[in-house]
Amino acid sequence: MGLFDKRHADIDEQATLAFLLRKQRPVEQQAAVQEVYLSTAHAAEKIRRIRALDGADAAVAYEDNVPSATQQDSTRPIRYFGSDDPEHGQKAAPELPPRRTAARTEPAHVPPPRLWHIPRSGYFRFLFRNLGAIIRKNAVNPALRIRFFPPRVEIDAEVGVQWITRIQPVAQTLQYILAGSEVHSWKYLEKTEYNTIRVFMLLLHEIHTVDPGAHLDNPQKLYEHMKPIEDLLRVLRASEITVDTLTSAVRAVADHRTQTHAETEDPVRLTEELLSREVGELCIWSILSALHCVMSRNAVTLNELVVPTSETLIPGNRFMCTDEVNDEIALYLKGREEAVGRLEKEYSNIVRVRSFIRTSVDSGVDTGVLHDLFKGNVQAKTLSSPLLFVPAFVTGFLQMYGNLLDGAVRIDGIGSTRLFPLQTFHSHIMRLELVQHRLDSLRQRTGMVEHSHVIDVMHGRREATEPEAEASHQLSTALDTIQDLQRVLSLVIRNPRVKRTAEPSEWAPRNPEHYAMSDQGFPLDHFVQDPVELSGRSVSDHFHRIMQILYVFRHHYRERKLLAILDREHQIRQEIRDIRREILRIAHVRDAEQIFRRHRLLQHIGAS
Repeated sequence: MGLFDKRHADIDEQATLAFLLRKQRPVEQQAAVQEVYLSTAHAAEKIRRIRALDGADAAVAYEDNVPSATQQDSTRPIRYFGSDDPEHGQKAAPELPPRRTAARTEPAHVPPPRLWHIPRSGYFRFLFRNLGAIIRKNAVNPALRIRFFPPRVEIDAEVGVQWITRIQPVAQTLQYILAGSEVHSWKYLEKTEYNTIRVFMLLLHEIHTVDPGAHLDNPQKLYEHMKPIEDLLRVLRASEITVDTLTSAVRAVADHRTQTHAETEDPVRLTEELLSREVGELCIWSILSALHCVMSRNAVTLNELVVPTSETLIPGNRFMCTDEVNDEIALYLKGREEAVGRLEKEYSNIVRVRSFIRTSVDSGVDTGVLHDLFKGNVQAKTLSSPLLFVPAFVTGFLQMYGNLLDGAVRIDGIGSTRLFPLQTFHSHIMRLELVQHRLDSLRQRTGMVEHSHVIDVMHGRREATEPEAEASHQLSTALDTIQDLQRVLSLVIRNPRVKRTAEPSEWAPRNPEHYAMSDQGFPLDHFVQDPVELSGRSVSDHFHRIMQILYVFRHHYRERKLLAILDREHQIRQEIRDIRREILRIAHVRDAEQIFRRHRLLQHIGAS
């Protein structure tokens, strides 16, 4: 047959390559083998390189397992899809690489669209009725050759030449572009896109292994060899949505490869050329149409035979990938879930801080709790200068809560008692009083300094004058002291295990560290009776009020750590949304739902 009358040595080399390509290997080794296969080296050199990658036993394994060229010729081709021939009654879906789970192995089903069954016409019906219809409908198909003496239709001999010189090179170029995508593209493709690429790569492999010119004289045998190509092509052409998904995925994979655009033609154009169903051009679709016309002796095209469907046939609920890739995906999802756990802890702390900082109608922080310390007698000039405001704040705060923190109070059920041992907050109070004294002295020596100037100095946005530098230093000391006071107080109020009442016979003041992890009793729910200005509220209410006052004071002076916590809230919400999108893109729907149930933050923030 000229071009297709190959020597047995060439056939054996192709058989060897086919066997070596189907051999199971680790993902990285398989990618290296595929690169060798797609190289421009001749077949013998490719075999030598692949065997070198596999090891010395590759040749022995081949001799023991691969069939001879004669045996291969009589073997039915690999089927990725079940037959849809009504005569056989087989409607089983193909099994692509399965997904391994802890419970079971779940195969991936991709059923191709069905074909209408067209029985083969008798010779006289073909001669007197169908031949004219074939001439009118199919004469433009370059893959079909119509003969009149004697009357018959057959596949044009040029099909084999065109397959090797035009169609296979296009498939080989796309194989090169998509090489390794089954290993890496799950990181950026949607599940439907990834699965569509996988089906497309099966099609490319079949195109590379089939030689239509070898069976032009036997249409039925040629169809058996091209049936996997037809099934895969029908899946990809099942709907325009699938075609658009494929071209989008091919573009994404090409964009993630380096030097692709410089080395190859536009991959989207090549994909569209390979999937073309313009019967007037020599393409896979026209070849299959001609083949059906020859076998049935009816004026039909593949477009007419395919039962139409408006749905995508390729599953989009999970990746159809190898076990190795599936394990990599599972490991990645575990890492994402651990990241969510860390963000949840960080976010819970932000929510706790937010609970102490009220906002006013204009979305600014409500400073009313600070004004309450001065019983509402706060003048504008007091707020405008830290030299006035900080000493006034320290005086009001210690007058209101000094005894509660570092003295004796009377509470119901226990009587007069200290809530904390002596010296617990004494050093904090002494430092605040020292700051108060030094700022008073600075004001008397230099006059006023502006609130905004001191904040700019603290944040490194302004060169400081001597009074501003001193005021900034003293304010930083006050803020550090307040942070430490809050930390010590939080040891009691943040532990949910602490018993909120205390028996008089068992009560004794203990260091706050004692309550950090214990379930000992602390009189949080006991009401204060003395000092009078604190009466009528529980100890817990006053602790919450202290934390609120101190947080608002820190915010008023733009304390760095507090601002970082509040600013972090927006970042965490965005990170949670990004992780949620990743999980929905990567995980099986069922697995994603389980992750969301374990992490409610993904539901509440991620969905907003």
